[in-house]
Amino acid sequence: AQSAPLCAALLPGGVGARSRRRAMADLHPSLIKYVVTMVASVPVSYGQRAMPNATARHMYAFLAGAIMCGVAYGAGSYMLVLPIAWTYALLRVVPRAHVGIVSMMLNMSYLVYCHTFTGSAELWREGGIDATGSLMVITLKLIACCYTYQDGGAKDRSVLLESQRERLQEEVPSLLEYLGFCFCNGAVLSGPQIEMRKYLDFSRRKGMWANPMPSCLMALAKCCMGFVACGAFHAAMAAKFSLDIESELHASLSWWQRVGFYYLVGVAMRFKFYFVWLIAEAACIASGLGFEGVDAKTGKVGWGGGRNVIVRNIEFAESAREVVMYWNLNTADWLRHYVYERLAAPGKKPPTWATYVTNLVSGLWHGTHSGYALFFASAAFYTQASKVRFGWLKWTAPGSLANRVGRLLSGILAQAELNYCSMPFILLTWEKSLRVWSDAAWFGHILWTVTVLLGFVIPAPKSKRSAKKTQ
Repeated sequence: AQSAPLCAALLPGGVGARSRRRAMADLHPSLIKYVVTMVASVPVSYGQRAMPNATARHMYAFLAGAIMCGVAYGAGSYMLVLPIAWTYALLRVVPRAHVGIVSMMLNMSYLVYCHTFTGSAELWREGGIDATGSLMVITLKLIACCYTYQDGGAKDRSVLLESQRERLQEEVPSLLEYLGFCFCNGAVLSGPQIEMRKYLDFSRRKGMWANPMPSCLMALAKCCMGFVACGAFHAAMAAKFSLDIESELHASLSWWQRVGFYYLVGVAMRFKFYFVWLIAEAACIASGLGFEGVDAKTGKVGWGGGRNVIVRNIEFAESAREVVMYWNLNTADWLRHYVYERLAAPGKKPPTWATYVTNLVSGLWHGTHSGYALFFASAAFYTQASKVRFGWLKWTAPGSLANRVGRLLSGILAQAELNYCSMPFILLTWEKSLRVWSDAAWFGHILWTVTVLLGFVIPAPKSKRSAKKTQ
């Protein structure tokens, strides 16, 4: 809810002049600088199209991104400079076969240190912001850069996965290319995480960028309207539904009212992320990095290369699987390619424990607050229970009344449970998180436990393919 005053101050929709002045007075200076810089990254990124060659594009990306970081964080930008510097040294010094894992250990350790000891948590609670959010993004980019360079040195590339062969680098990028990659599009502010190979192809105008790109104005306008709408909605919602568990209002609510209130708080929280991610997507579209080519059959132009979320698919999801599938797309992609898949032996599927290691890395990447641990641990039960319920729908005929009603109920439960589960992600502390769940009578955990146990008693019907294998 801390960002609600800023959205109210910057966005005109439904907010009067007096409310905007009052909202501006409540703002933390660091938050003002961050969001203004984020919005400025869209026209700044569009300027990259005017650069005449790859060298100019690298220089523009580096200088523009570095200046935006300086404006947003001031002296706090040093937090980003250190890992950028030593990761390039790793690419030059560490044996190629091991540079990926060395980068993973060093950069993740540094990120955890910054989460824990820099005092950023206190600043965020006060309504401010520091460079740790950008450090999370740059950490993903640096580790990916090292792993793709490591893959490029594989003696037998047949052992690499197809996704690894598509992303590998043949050689260490030049220092200017590397700096342009780190700071391009202002993406260091909030993402998205991009691959070095994609950035180099874009800058050198190779691959899908070899031919002149079509106009991006319609896609850019649509994305800009999206982030304005999400920001306005977040401002309106967060101003009314701020989670204060010590307030008299919270104490006076009935169980049903609390569950409904947590639902609205969760929705307001998500739209804050949508607001920032859609700005970042707009910056990618503006520069051309978000270009995905033209469909040969339909002639439709794709501009989703910088997309990190699909809002409607989350807000109308029928299961937890759909929520996970469309939320924070680039981070999920990174976790799959650089953690989960790399825990498998060559030619084999990742073992069961790889899922838990991946969740652990995801939790540490987000931060060391106990609220994150509670959220990710509970999310595993939430996902499993939703999977069981969706499996039961296979007992009904597709398109039948029972199937439609079942999908509707599954969607309602998935949304209610998602917002219940996400309360620790907002509150961050152990005590407040358990207090909120207790005030909600632990309905989510009870429902998940009962559902999972019933899944053993009433399993989903086997698919035709599974039945044939059994026979």
